[in-house]
Amino acid sequence: MKIEKAAEMGFCFGVRRAIELVQKAAQERGPLQTLGALVHNQQVVDKLSDCGVDIAASLDEVQGNIIAIASHGVGPDVMRQIKSRGLEVVDATCPFVRKAQIVAQRLGKEGIQVLVFGDTSHPEVQAVLGWSGKNASASLEIPWFTTQPKRLGILCQTTQNQNRFANFVAGIITSDTAKFSELRVFNTICDATRKHQAAALELAKKADLMIVIGGKDSANTRRLAEICAETGVATHHIETVTDLEPSWVQKRRLVGITAGASTPDDVIDEVVLKLQEHQKRIDEEAYMQHDKFGIYLNTKKRQAMRINSPYWIPSGAGWVFLTPEVNATLLKIRELAKEKGLVKDPEKIVWGDWSQVPKRG
Repeated sequence: MKIEKAAEMGFCFGVRRAIELVQKAAQERGPLQTLGALVHNQQVVDKLSDCGVDIAASLDEVQGNIIAIASHGVGPDVMRQIKSRGLEVVDATCPFVRKAQIVAQRLGKEGIQVLVFGDTSHPEVQAVLGWSGKNASASLEIPWFTTQPKRLGILCQTTQNQNRFANFVAGIITSDTAKFSELRVFNTICDATRKHQAAALELAKKADLMIVIGGKDSANTRRLAEICAETGVATHHIETVTDLEPSWVQKRRLVGITAGASTPDDVIDEVVLKLQEHQKRIDEEAYMQHDKFGIYLNTKKRQAMRINSPYWIPSGAGWVFLTPEVNATLLKIRELAKEKGLVKDPEKIVWGDWSQVPKRG
């Protein structure tokens, strides 16, 4: 079994920036709170709590005179309430999210109806809608407009899937109700999302198992899991190493790993380490069974190991069949063969091609 990590995965710029901002603020000004979870990852939230950064579910729960804005951002109404309370702000809004907010605000000021391709319950989308003005909505399905807008601006939740956004826009353009005098489309998916998704897709196409690591309430992590699963490969979305099931990796050739933009490096490393432990155990179990008649392996007969004549392990035509996963155990085979007195010179044990298996003479 081989383990491979996606070329692009884990912490993105926006998440790393947000964490560094609030940690620095806590160090310089003492304990503070974030308005909602800073990022959608419980392990990050727990570590921030250890640093004196806790969560306020609403402005009414804020203690002290400072509040940090989460990476998903907030709408203008919330910012006005914060100002009216005289609170100092640590703005950890992701720059890509802020860009989407600015686009939405400009469209709204120009009197253009705003449509956001995104999850209406997600805090990022709610904030963007707030900056869009009153004439705005969000949907993951092509909407049916009760009143046909003459001017429409479409943008996207920063963690959405590129292809789905393109299909969403195409569906609106080709719909029977598409009678716009002006249509503006802004691709506000962030660079990290695009790179993570592309790398995950590339790995999923060649793997026979994908492990996606990240918070269950993380939109971008869920999107990675969806993209991997759509290729047909077995996919499991886990938060930490404790969610990993040993049975998932049985009889797997290549296990791919990817992780959401708010998944810490140490959480990923723990999963990789555990997979490596499973890999070692599987190799050892598949290694060999031996008795007085010779050495045998549980095998698919895809590779073979031969003892050069005149030294033969007494098994069939003098061959011991190995799976590709036990390539690294040749030294162990030599040691065991010597210990059992099966060969005089263990170095004569070499790899052979199945097509070259000789008939026993």
